Amino acid sequence: MLRTKLIFQKFCPLSRTFSLYKKTKFFNLIKTFKEAIILDISILLGLMKPVEDQVQVENQKYELDIKQNPLCLEFANNKTQELCDLAVYNNIVAFLYIPSEFMTNEMLEYVIKKNPLLLRNIPENKQTEYLCELAMDLNPDTYEYVCDKNRTENYYIRCILKCENSNGIRFSRIICYIPDSRKTEKICHYLALKGCLDDVPEHLRTYELCKTALKSANNSISIYTIPKKYHAFLGIKNGRYILP
Repeated sequence: MLRTKLIFQKFCPLSRTFSLYKKTKFFNLIKTFKEAIILDISILLGLMKPVEDQVQVENQKYELDIKQNPLCLEFANNKTQELCDLAVYNNIVAFLYIPSEFMTNEMLEYVIKKNPLLLRNIPENKQTEYLCELAMDLNPDTYEYVCDKNRTENYYIRCILKCENSNGIRFSRIICYIPDSRKTEKICHYLALKGCLDDVPEHLRTYELCKTALKSANNSISIYTIPKKYHAFLGIKNGRYILP
């Protein structure tokens, strides 16, 4: 019986016709399914197009508004690079409304040159060593807005050198801002040049450093800031303490 069925399936024209019919029906079904997907995508794109057109029209309106008043950028729902550039380059205050993804290197350099204190509004991941140095060169008060990753040895030395008056309030604030853990021999050398021996950690107050401090800023050096082990070598010349 099984053999007869196999022979029938192999040689019977009806069997092959029925098989061909099933295959044709299956492929037609797939074709219909593909057409349905394409139709759905076309409908979806057709629905999205009015939304895109609406955004474009809205941005064109904001572009006109920003040209008249750049601070209108604050209310733009779909900010673009073009709108952000237009606003900032016409009014630096508009930088307050710029999303970080639109803060280009060129824009940030322009902003710092216009107002160095805006360094405080630049996210840490956008701050570069160049921008921080530029801001500090233009205004030393920006030192406190420099992110931790850019507070290098050179950064602290720049802080010290930027303050000409070692007795001023600004200098005192900057010196207090340098943690002892960050004070290297090089940083302490510049502190000594400014007569700030008391701000140098005791283990870094070497003979040569104390000698440098006395030579550079004798009048502002207290004898009590010099380690006692060097007192035996202290001398006085022209009314000033010296170390030979």
